[in-house]
Amino acid sequence: MLLIVGGHSLFQSRHTITNPSQQHNKKINSTEPAANNNQMKITVNNRTIEATMADNSSAKAFLDWLDEGDQTLTLEDFEGMEKVGNLHKQFPTNDTPTNTEAGDLILYQGNKFVMYYGHNSWNFTRLGKMEGISATELKQLLGRGNVTVTLEHN
Repeated sequence: MLLIVGGHSLFQSRHTITNPSQQHNKKINSTEPAANNNQMKITVNNRTIEATMADNSSAKAFLDWLDEGDQTLTLEDFEGMEKVGNLHKQFPTNDTPTNTEAGDLILYQGNKFVMYYGHNSWNFTRLGKMEGISATELKQLLGRGNVTVTLEHN
């Protein structure tokens, strides 16, 4: 701002004055998640596991879907490293070369939910990671064959 009185500059500033209400609206309309808004609960065999979701459009769409209601899925064992279930819905993909480990949550082909209890390498979309459970505990919890899981957004 430049204030000129009688041909002389009295005040000069390089600062821009911003309307405080505009700044408030920016915070309200922010796309950044609130604290713990990126958490999901997975219940398997009466045990609930927390998962932290990835920061991508796939995980956001997945959580938005869970906001419509909890989802119960039947997951089938595949090759002794993962449990896979059909979502009956197509989600956006963000496939990248991925090395999975126990606890990883993956979106495969945009319509399959995968819980890893072993290792794999492929182009996948990362959805998140289960917390507070070891590879051994996870493998025991998931057991052999099919397993039913319930997913909910915190």
